[in-house]
Amino acid sequence: RATVVNCALMFPAAVILAWYAEPLVIKVFGANYRPAIPILQIYGFVMVRACFDFSPLLRAINRTRPIVTGNLAAVIAAGLSLVFLLPVAGVVGAIISVVISNFVEAVYLGWSACRLYEVSVAQIVPWGAVTKVAFCALAAAALVFGASRGLHVGLIGVVIGSAAYLAVFVALLLATRVQEAAAIIRRVLSSISIALPSGRS
Repeated sequence: RATVVNCALMFPAAVILAWYAEPLVIKVFGANYRPAIPILQIYGFVMVRACFDFSPLLRAINRTRPIVTGNLAAVIAAGLSLVFLLPVAGVVGAIISVVISNFVEAVYLGWSACRLYEVSVAQIVPWGAVTKVAFCALAAAALVFGASRGLHVGLIGVVIGSAAYLAVFVALLLATRVQEAAAIIRRVLSSISIALPSGRS
């Protein structure tokens, strides 16, 4: 369930970051930083990978060697991909190497957890709920960002567009009955009610 919660929080953040990378970079840092736009967009994949953390499963049974091996595999994957991608794509190739190394580590740790717990991949991650979250994130992007495609967007437009996207995303989560989404909303509303003044002296 923690994985689903992570996905519900990080998937929309990655989509917003990828879609609004250009106005964010240009407006905040200036036109000279335009080459950083694809780097910011590709980094969204790192955010997606961060949703799947298998390390606690390994630490729970005091089997931490796969974590060390996974880090080594990630370093090797990053080094090998840099050799091929850096001369071709430059800095963009470097961030792609980061993405590759992160996913290599995730795959290895997931495989190790499945092997040690003697379960299948389908049992270790709630793929049905994760798929629903991914669908809602992409569908909301198609609805909201598709309608505003081609419009000049400033920082205010980024805020308005992001708010509209999140509203549609949450509505789709509730419509598809993702249980973890309802729990997140209840917690957020509870936190807001606690933060707001009660009006009593």
